[in-house]
Amino acid sequence: MITVGGKGSILLALASYNEWQKQKSSEGKDTIVSTFKKNVVNRMKEWD
Repeated sequence: MITVGGKGSILLALASYNEWQKQKSSEGKDTIVSTFKKNVVNRMKEWD
């Protein structure tokens, strides 16, 4: 069971991760999600 403090920590971690991803994308770097998406698209193109 997650306590109230645990939920707050999870939300804080998610918010921090989200801000980090925004900073990476504003600097022109690929985020983890965009890299994953590119990999999936490339694999589907190669899949015959």
